[in-house]
Amino acid sequence: MQVAPQPGVIVRAPLRWATLLAACMSMNCLVTESLDVPEETNFPPSIESTSDSAQNQIIDLAEFEGSAELALDVTVRDPNVMQTLDLQVLLDGDNVSQANQNQLQPTGEVERPLRIVIPTDRLGSDACRRIELYVSSGFVPGSTRPRADGDIGTAVWWVDARAMGGTSTVLERCPR
Repeated sequence: MQVAPQPGVIVRAPLRWATLLAACMSMNCLVTESLDVPEETNFPPSIESTSDSAQNQIIDLAEFEGSAELALDVTVRDPNVMQTLDLQVLLDGDNVSQANQNQLQPTGEVERPLRIVIPTDRLGSDACRRIELYVSSGFVPGSTRPRADGDIGTAVWWVDARAMGGTSTVLERCPR
């Protein structure tokens, strides 16, 4: 026996199921092509002196006589503004990075100020000292080589410590 709908009564159950089925099917998306999401380019950092002690020049330690430290101010430039940078400071090839000063945190800016501080008593007297700064997004453990080829910024300063107790500096004795 078939029941005929009565006038004024709407059959709603099949309509609800059809609407629910259509809604569920429209929530899924089938992607048939691969999406290429470009990786952010890792640009190497660069280092620029901002203090009176310019890179690649001999710093006369006599100008710092009476001071307990030699401060070198630099600006590290890195277009990867949200990237933490590792740094290493070497004095005559020995790592003298401070435990709390081995990373340069992101600032959201391309230029990041950095002050390197070396106690003057570590520089000795009657000697020529080489201070090196290495900056990268990551180093191979135990070395100054960057993990990614070319991802490094470097700076070198030479310090003439003869006025701190010695009489003359023979630059040929400088570490190489």
